[in-house]
Amino acid sequence: MLDDVEHIHDAAVAGALAETIQLLTRKGAKILLTGSSRPNLTMLRSCGLATNACIELGALSEAEIEQLVALLGGNPNDWGRYIHIASSGGHPQLAHALALGLAERGWPESEFRSLAALLGHDAATREVLDDTRRRIMGEIPEGARDLLYRLSLLIGVFDRQTVLALARPSPPVARPGEAFDRLLGPWIERVGNDEFRASPLIRGSAEAMLPKEEITALHAAAARDHTARKSLRADKLDPIFTYALLGREERSLTLAAFAVLSAPHADLQMLAESSTVFCHYTSLTGQFPNPTPLHAIVRSAQLLLLAASGQTEKLRTAWGLFHEELSAIPHETFSDSEVKGADSLHLYVLWKLLGLEGAIEVLTDLPDACLVFGDLMAVSPIALDDLPAASADAPIGNRAAAFFFQLQLGQAKSVAALIRTFEALKRRTEAERMTLLATLPAEFINDELAVRGPWMTLFKKGERGTESLAQEYLRLAELLDRQEEVGFMLGAVETAAIILDEDLGKGAAALAVVEGALARHPGNVRLLRALSRIHFHAHRYPEQLAIGMRLEEAVEFGAIELAHFQRELAVGLANLGQNEEAARLFERAARNAGAVALPSMANMAAGLLADAAVQHVFAGRGPAVLALLAEALPLIDTRRTNNEFDDVALRKLFGHTVVWARMELFGTKGGTGELRLSMVAGANSNSAKHQDLLTTKSGPVEVLWYMLADLEALLGVDHGIGRAIDKPNWDARALFELELSRPVTQLRAAIRNENGQLIGEALARVIDVEAALSTLDGARPIGDDFNFSRGRVPILSEVAFAAVRHNYTVYPLAVFIRMSLRGNAAEASILLQTIASASRPVFSPEQVGNIRDLSKARPIEDFLSVALSVAQSVENSSVPAIDQLFLITLRLVENDNNPIAGEVVSHAADWLERSWREALNRQSFRLKNPQLARPLVEAALATTRPPCSRFAKLLLVIEPYLSVRLSRELRDRVQANAAD
Repeated sequence: MLDDVEHIHDAAVAGALAETIQLLTRKGAKILLTGSSRPNLTMLRSCGLATNACIELGALSEAEIEQLVALLGGNPNDWGRYIHIASSGGHPQLAHALALGLAERGWPESEFRSLAALLGHDAATREVLDDTRRRIMGEIPEGARDLLYRLSLLIGVFDRQTVLALARPSPPVARPGEAFDRLLGPWIERVGNDEFRASPLIRGSAEAMLPKEEITALHAAAARDHTARKSLRADKLDPIFTYALLGREERSLTLAAFAVLSAPHADLQMLAESSTVFCHYTSLTGQFPNPTPLHAIVRSAQLLLLAASGQTEKLRTAWGLFHEELSAIPHETFSDSEVKGADSLHLYVLWKLLGLEGAIEVLTDLPDACLVFGDLMAVSPIALDDLPAASADAPIGNRAAAFFFQLQLGQAKSVAALIRTFEALKRRTEAERMTLLATLPAEFINDELAVRGPWMTLFKKGERGTESLAQEYLRLAELLDRQEEVGFMLGAVETAAIILDEDLGKGAAALAVVEGALARHPGNVRLLRALSRIHFHAHRYPEQLAIGMRLEEAVEFGAIELAHFQRELAVGLANLGQNEEAARLFERAARNAGAVALPSMANMAAGLLADAAVQHVFAGRGPAVLALLAEALPLIDTRRTNNEFDDVALRKLFGHTVVWARMELFGTKGGTGELRLSMVAGANSNSAKHQDLLTTKSGPVEVLWYMLADLEALLGVDHGIGRAIDKPNWDARALFELELSRPVTQLRAAIRNENGQLIGEALARVIDVEAALSTLDGARPIGDDFNFSRGRVPILSEVAFAAVRHNYTVYPLAVFIRMSLRGNAAEASILLQTIASASRPVFSPEQVGNIRDLSKARPIEDFLSVALSVAQSVENSSVPAIDQLFLITLRLVENDNNPIAGEVVSHAADWLERSWREALNRQSFRLKNPQLARPLVEAALATTRPPCSRFAKLLLVIEPYLSVRLSRELRDRVQANAAD
């Protein structure tokens, strides 16, 4: 509820109010707005409201008058009923005036006593009311009273400029501004910023008090005042017409008519809604008896208003009067050319009528109007450029006639109007029919689609076609029996089939209609396309594809039609398990939908890309999945501020699709719950969104960017998603919780793909993340799956980074060992040196120096020395000294349980086993008791335990026979690994 909203006609207030109402309406809210000013028609339209959305409150109740009496110091029980009766049942202005007058006189008992004798009697009530009005009018000063009489002539709301204009005619009102200010209150109500309205109680006062000549002059002054303004408000058209007519002000009447004639087509309906008098007048001869061009000019404006308001019968009558009044216009009125002035006006009116959307509904003979327009255009000075035509050299008159005839056919809102029009067309000569039905470029109009307007009108309103509408279309199809009408006939048949099949669920009846038409027009592409669609809706996919696939290859439809057709075929293919072919058609449909500059088609294109991705998921083609989702995401992201249900539903379903695809490719297979909606073929591009999506919770769209960036990392491809997230212009959109998890995914993917550059970059960010998490005491700053905080992960200082980086060298060294054990020594060396050369290297300067000279032998100290020793041993086909081998095995076992780098010992198991066997054979002299040690080692190697457990057991049994000793803490850790 928006209570006591004032200044609603102020531009800033009106704009904010319109935006607020539109937003609340889209969210399904109901709005109650109160204020002292009635919104004008322009404002109602800007808010998307109907003209009947505004309700003026009626008279004051007796209880409300009692409150007013109490406020003014009177006794509510004594005076409430009296004032209610005396003010015509609670008229606000009169009740207020009476209460004020009684309060000023001290609430005299004589008033109350006179009422007590008459209470409840109608005649007495009228007497009291008349007496009250006479006394109040008598108390108004003379100058103000004269002005009030003049203002009683005004209709509706007026401003101070109009007040001053009415004060000027002889005899002029002295000091009109002061006089007007004295009238404000009971008699003149302030309804807005410089907007006033006279009380209904004074209307008609002028007729009783002023001479007729003065009243005529005042009406003329009011008309001149309004038409002298820079712009004309729609709600002033009727008052201007009335003032000019009563004031015999010919120039103002002409200006008002020209204002209508020059108004844009889009504004004519608004003008018609506010022009009751203008629309319904019958003749000007009472005020203007002489035949002049004025009559035809005003009538032409009336024609446009009647057409815009859909008043067919009144339009027919006015059209006849217009032709009669045209005869009063001389040749030279409108043009210096030889074209008659009457013809110029006739041409202009036809141009405005034929350009009015849906004029076919009110024109009883559209072919005649178009042909007359074409004849007039042949010699007219009016220039209409770039009219489409079958041939460039077609006469301008023929082009104009065909253009407007076919334009209006496509704008029909009822089949009755189409039938009436084609019946009128049949009465024309063959040459005239061919002129009107001349083939225009396909991008302008399509015969089959032109007649679909009545059904589309229902569809756009969310309504369904009816049985009677389908039968009307079939009657139209029967009427269209000439060769040049075949396209329209096919459109009528196809639309009837759509209504029967899709709206009414009568597939068998639709099939019979289409097959009957095919018997008369075998092989017709439009009918075969309709047949394919009926099979599609009945889930008869083999039959659908048998017909449709041939059409898709052989015929070029318009982009919109082709997109829908290809989508149907793709859904059919998907339901038959032909996923790759379905993905191809979904993608082709997306390209066609994306080529159409309409918001709904942009939604469809994004949904089709997601549908193609779903099919690639089923086909196991991960890179193709990512490519399509990455292409669709920016399209959906750019529309994230649109809160229409279709947009919201698409964003939610697309999010489900991304999550489901991520799970299928790199996680748990098989969607559950809402995710199952993504698995339905064509779900993302289905305009009938699942209603569950309306209430489904969803997080910010940025989550999808992070998920696809993860897929980029996991698949090792770059579609620019991750790079976009990393750019500074994304800082405001960054989600802190996902910034924490993203580097881990990047590192895991880089390790799996053995990409040294990405390992170095991701590893530095993982260190930043771990540091950030440590400040949160292990608690993630997230309430649930849909609440995220914004921000990036802070980058550690160089000192802080250097202090902790040694804990993370295991990640790249595990990859280095793995590659070395595979015999890829050169690639492993390049990888390690690339990581060491990163802008924030995980290795210390000393370690970087060792990495740059891999051939140098080093003692086993840290994990780097272990990795380098393993690499050298593999490359040289040598075995380390047995004490060194013990330390190498120990370090590998210690660092094996790494969630990102993987199980290092598993990769090194074969090399370790070979090395230990060879060391036992060649270096047994280094053991304290080779005879006892050998069988223990052999037994440890022969176990079927996991590699880490097996070699931990080996360390425990060999240690007593070596010079190396494990600390108690280290021994406990090894024993724990051995137990695992």
